Amino acid sequence: MERPCELDVLGIGAATLDTIGIVDEFAAPDTKVRVHAVERHGGGTAATAMVACRRLGLRPGLIAKIGDDAEGREIVRGLEAEGVDVSQMVTGAGQRSTGSFCFANRKTSQRVIYHYRSQLPFLAFTQIDQSLLKRVPILLVDTAELPAAAKAAEVARGAGGMTVMDGDSVRAGSDEALPHIDYLVASWEFARGQTMADAPQRALEALRWSGHHRAVVITLGAEGYVGAEGGRASFRGEAFRVKAVDTTGAGDVFHGAFCVGLSRRWPLEQACVFAAACAAIKCRRLGGRQGIPTWDEAIAFCRENARWHDWPE
Repeated sequence: MERPCELDVLGIGAATLDTIGIVDEFAAPDTKVRVHAVERHGGGTAATAMVACRRLGLRPGLIAKIGDDAEGREIVRGLEAEGVDVSQMVTGAGQRSTGSFCFANRKTSQRVIYHYRSQLPFLAFTQIDQSLLKRVPILLVDTAELPAAAKAAEVARGAGGMTVMDGDSVRAGSDEALPHIDYLVASWEFARGQTMADAPQRALEALRWSGHHRAVVITLGAEGYVGAEGGRASFRGEAFRVKAVDTTGAGDVFHGAFCVGLSRRWPLEQACVFAAACAAIKCRRLGGRQGIPTWDEAIAFCRENARWHDWPE
């Protein structure tokens, strides 16, 4: 008899160390812009989503590739401090960890991200514990570790787990992953690149009728999101208005909170509202993780700002 899974959700994808510079404007070519402050925070799409899951009450784990350098150790320490299971992390001997340089505009809350992977090889499917994939209730994959994540999604879905994909940008391996994804939660950039549609609604319709997914959600930043499940009517949701300081990591938090909604078996629209609320709360503080709310904070915000849903204690 197979033992029960010790995790509620497993993420496979990017774990980085972000260096964030605070500016009043973004530099044009051949110009200089003053950086008012510099901070370093853990980042990465799947990693930040798992941190959100933990703060919101789930038991998450992460499989990501890091280097055996100071940055890699700092990445792991940050995840451990948040309570994310890092026992399945893969360290590349003599290799350098992934990182990002982020510039956050403190006037507009917008950000620009320069991402590097150096010479760190991609994760191999053989480095993933398949017995864990067969037991985990929810698997979230991003596009950083394709095609290994595509094969992982196939195994997890085949064993009865729910699969979620953070589609941030179209990359090699995306086509192989999509047939194994129950819930595609994609950026407009990904949806446009995948379908060649000229509007989010057209992209949503193309993706929802692909025959692969239970549901599709396309996130639109400050413009909210559109979503559809099965043959039901599509819906549009608005982003919550907050005094934003930094939008870095907002999409990652949306994905993590969305997984929390799935774990509670909420209707798709309620899961999206909850995810949008958590993403908005995060934006009130600098960095991708600093502002991620706890369960109590998120529910209090939803009760105040999304009263049309029934929120638990």
